[in-house]
Amino acid sequence: MKNNWTTEMEAYLIVQRTVHKTTYKTLAVRMNKKFGTNFAYYDLQNKAKSLRITNQVKAVQESKPKPSPKPVKSRLAPKMDYFKPNQEQINFIHAMDLNGFGMKKIKPAYFEQYGRQLTNIQITTTLKKTHTLELPKEKVKSVKETAEIITAPAWHSDIATRKQCRCIIALTTDLKGSAKTKATNELYQSNKYTKLEARDFIKANEDKLFTWNKTKPTPKKATLPKGSIGHFEAFKQGIKKRSNRNNWTKEEDAFLYDFKKQPYDGRQPWPVMEGRSLSSIKGRWYRIRNTIRSEIYAPVTPTKSFEEMAEEVEEYIGDSPVKETNIAKTMWTKEDDFDILCNFYEYSIDEARNRFNIPYQFIAGRLETLIDSTEPNHIEMLMEATKTIKARRKQEAENAKNGFWKRRKLRKMAKREAKKERRIEYRLQRLEDIFSKRQAKLDRKVAKAEERLKKLKGE
Repeated sequence: MKNNWTTEMEAYLIVQRTVHKTTYKTLAVRMNKKFGTNFAYYDLQNKAKSLRITNQVKAVQESKPKPSPKPVKSRLAPKMDYFKPNQEQINFIHAMDLNGFGMKKIKPAYFEQYGRQLTNIQITTTLKKTHTLELPKEKVKSVKETAEIITAPAWHSDIATRKQCRCIIALTTDLKGSAKTKATNELYQSNKYTKLEARDFIKANEDKLFTWNKTKPTPKKATLPKGSIGHFEAFKQGIKKRSNRNNWTKEEDAFLYDFKKQPYDGRQPWPVMEGRSLSSIKGRWYRIRNTIRSEIYAPVTPTKSFEEMAEEVEEYIGDSPVKETNIAKTMWTKEDDFDILCNFYEYSIDEARNRFNIPYQFIAGRLETLIDSTEPNHIEMLMEATKTIKARRKQEAENAKNGFWKRRKLRKMAKREAKKERRIEYRLQRLEDIFSKRQAKLDRKVAKAEERLKKLKGE
């Protein structure tokens, strides 16, 4: 459809733009609907520029008087209710603060008294102002008392701990068990002693407090198994006196090692050793438990020399010669030899070791033996292996010539054939199982019929 401008269309464009001030997009829709054209909005813009309609619109806009601004309604600002407390109100807030009341209690009290809700800032600013309250005069302390207060640590005035209270109860009474715990709790809650007073009292009676620790009970001796008493006694007697450095000797290590390696059988877990505490024994065991036995015990010196032992071995063997077995001749089969000739260079070192379960040097030596051999069966096997390798390489070359899609198609066909063969084998096996079951059933029926026949005949 051709978009040819007519005078009627131009007049319609001028009227719509100058009088009605229609937008170009809306005007394009209206013109296309009215005149059957196919104008876009930019076609109208170009035509309006050629007709100089934009200047006329500006002139019309400029000729119109500017609208007068709307009158702004004057609003009077609300009067601010500033907080200006008098001296009585200042004294009231100061009095509540001096008596230990917080802001949460000052606010409702002030509202109840003066009918105004205060904020936290108003209360803090009021507290900064001076009050006219008469406060009681404090007693002026001497220089000595103030010096003592300054030099004394902060914990001196703290309440005594529960442990200190328990020590005081142990010193002043003979209570035990739950009665002692109850008396300790009562003393702790009464706040009778400070930490400094309790410390001085306990220090003064320290001898009475630790009388129970002067007589120590004798430790129980470890009970050893019956078969190992003499062995451990011999080690005890062989233990030498330690040096001043208190080091562990080899005899002590051997005694501890043998004790812990013995079966439990109801004995105590740790031995009693003279001059060694339980913690020392435990620490030494944890250090030597993973050591080799030869590190603890001295190496055993042989009773005979090497030459004497060699002579005894020669006398025992005699003049009979030692026969050496040939591994290459004894362990290889015909299938293994053929596999080596065909696939030796195809296997990696690890694969070859796993395949034949022997070191790699024997496998390579066997290959060299087969190639250099002059025996007829070895030569015949070598020729068969050569034919097999040539056929395999020819097949690989043919496969390499085929493209990807052909190889893929052949692979799929081979897969399909293998699947068919598996199905046929499965069905044959299934039929054999069914036939064997039916045959067994028929045999059982025949046997039963024969038994009945024998009974009828009276046999």
